[in-house]
Parts: sequence; structure tokens; C-alpha cells
Amino acid sequence: MTRDELKAAGLKSTNTPYSGYQPIHILSLEPRGDGFRATVCTGEYSTYEGAPDKPGKYVSTTAVAKTGKLQYGDWQLVGIQRIELTDKVLDAAAAPGSPAGAQAGPMPAPSGDVFGPWSFTGSSGGLWGLSGEGESIDPPEIRKQCEDAMPDDAAARKAMATGFHDAPPPHGDPIPGWPAVRG
Repeated sequence: MTRDELKAAGLKSTNTPYSGYQPIHILSLEPRGDGFRATVCTGEYSTYEGAPDKPGKYVSTTAVAKTGKLQYGDWQLVGIQRIELTDKVLDAAAAPGSPAGAQAGPMPAPSGDVFGPWSFTGSSGGLWGLSGEGESIDPPEIRKQCEDAMPDDAAARKAMATGFHDAPPPHGDPIPGWPAVRG
């Protein structure tokens, strides 16, 4: 929604800058029909915003901004997404080619299109499938594997996600990162 649409709906738009980092781990990538299905683990605990009532302090986006307490519980600190993707595009002539060579380097983001003809055909957290017939993508064994794949242990995740902090967590170097811009 645009800011005007938010305002018309009686909602408030904020210009809160976000900082910190979000660990992402591809847990599995399985061939499926004309593409792939990925299970992706995301660390939700280390993205921060300014605390609205405490100038100069930061709070995790998983916490209630006014109290610093988790909104829903420890389970929300690590997210699980199912993503399906394909390189079968509707207009193959318009699709860019796949990049040549390894896509790794010192940059935190790509400088151009690195996905070529690949696109997502579906993405969801929690349930997968038709309404009322959804399959859980978050069984205990997958949740455990995702939690174990995070760079921070359970105690560190909870400490980062709760309370008020003087600074956002340092993000470190991008891994594997993206190639440097040539030019």
C-alpha cells in the first residue's frame, strides 16, 4: 500500500529505518516438475528498528516495540519459507540470460539481474496449499534443522530479540556475497 492508501485506511505509515542483519540458510533444494522447491530458514531475531519511546535505543522487529518482549514466543525467532521456482517463463525471448561464473564476492547485494530467467511461482511460510487443505511446512524436525543452521545459538537469538539495545547487531561480511561491480 502507498502512504496515502494507508492513511485513507486509518493506518499509520512510518519512516523507521531498519538495521542489523538477517541470516538466511537454504535447507533443501529439490527438483520438482519444471523447477525446484526450496525450504529456506530465516533468522528473524537480528533485524532492528529504533525504539519509538526510547530515543537512541534499538529493538528487534520480533519484539513489541514499546516493551521489548517477544510478540508471539521463541518460535518466531527463526522463520521457515517454502519457495517454488522455475526457469520456464511466459515470454522466453524477454528473459535475461543466466549469469556466467560464480556469484560470490565482497558486495552485500547484486549490482544487476543475477537470476536470469528464474522466477518464483509460489512462496509461503506456515502452510502450503489450498485454503483449508494446507500442508504444514514447519514440522518439528524441519524447525530443529533451521534453528541449528542459524549462526547464533538459542540463548544469543533470544538476547538479541528481546529488550532494548544501544546499537543494532553488527552484520559482518556477506556470505557468500556478490561479485564486485566491474567498471
